[in-house]
Amino acid sequence: MVVVVILVLGSLLALGVFSPKSSGSGPATFDQANGATNAFMSGYKGGGWRAIYAEGLVSRTSVASNASSLSSLGSLGSIPGCTSTDLLANGTALTLPADTLAISSGAASGWLFADVNSSGGIALVQDLGGSIAVDFLISCSGFVGNELGLLPGIPTGTIDSSTAVGHLLGLPGAAAFVAAHPNLTASYAIGVSTSSASLFATDAWTITLQACAISTGSTSAVVPTYGGNVGAINGTVYGAGGSNQSCGSSFSSGSSTGASTPLGSVLSLGTMVAGTTTTNASGSSAPVCSTQQPCSTYTTPVTFAGSGLAWSDVGLKVLAANGTTLSEPSNWTWDIVSVSGTAAATATGGVWSGWAGSGGSATVSSGENIVLTVPAGAGLSAGDLLEAFAFNPLYSGTVSSFFP
Repeated sequence: MVVVVILVLGSLLALGVFSPKSSGSGPATFDQANGATNAFMSGYKGGGWRAIYAEGLVSRTSVASNASSLSSLGSLGSIPGCTSTDLLANGTALTLPADTLAISSGAASGWLFADVNSSGGIALVQDLGGSIAVDFLISCSGFVGNELGLLPGIPTGTIDSSTAVGHLLGLPGAAAFVAAHPNLTASYAIGVSTSSASLFATDAWTITLQACAISTGSTSAVVPTYGGNVGAINGTVYGAGGSNQSCGSSFSSGSSTGASTPLGSVLSLGTMVAGTTTTNASGSSAPVCSTQQPCSTYTTPVTFAGSGLAWSDVGLKVLAANGTTLSEPSNWTWDIVSVSGTAAATATGGVWSGWAGSGGSATVSSGENIVLTVPAGAGLSAGDLLEAFAFNPLYSGTVSSFFP
């Protein structure tokens, strides 16, 4: 029964509903909003409230709606042992203010909190830069009330949204996405992890960046999306990447909807040239090259690069003439050499996926060269294939060049 309550409450959170009290001091990070709402709720209805879920929304434009959407929650009153109170009159004007701060700040235009107390109550609380109000209240008794009363709050020590967003933006793909979509919208969600509250079972921040505007109505628009999960305590990033997802949806790792851009439409490779070098390539695991034992190099020019493509969007691998992927030793080194002859990006060893080395956020440019350096006698031969494949789900397909 608690799951029903949580799921219905979650549907309201997804609407981005805010009260009309929007005269606060501006966008706030999670720590700022959580501290303010905790202080406000300490004396509300007997106190003892704790947040089990929080979501910050970032909109580059002001979003106006009304409180009629809250009427759908009247069904909560039909759950045995629960009664609900809509604290906003139907038709009340609601406004989510515009946020002009950089995404890297981790601040949001407004925050919504789901708080519970030991008496089986749920309060939906909004904070707009310090202007706080309880928008909806649910009171449950019996089994449901007892279960709600046992839910833990968001863990002490949870990193701030500014820190979580910073960890995600440390990925080349995320940084490139933000640079390519300066007017994107964002959401930062964090919740407790319990079997009873499956909707809030995160123990991690879920960060969603989308190239669309927040809408109060239903939309089927599929838009470029980047996101990922960031550990609530340790800040570890996992499940991050780009995809095409419905505007207004929370980021789902591995999920992609709609058509992607063929990699061949934004990247072309020229004829590969074989050579030798006596100079060590970049990277600590690079092969040792000398006059006595020169290394082999394979240089492939980038003859065309479309706008917005970053090296973090692309993977590289070597295929044998029979089509099987070669297992690359750790001392094989990939370098992206700029037009001026300097290394724009580098990575060592294994199949290169999303450019794990330095410089991955660099934009792919026509005239650059992909240089593979391997020890002498590595066994590469004519007919083998260098394959560039789409690592970012926003792209699809492959581009290739044969070894000479």
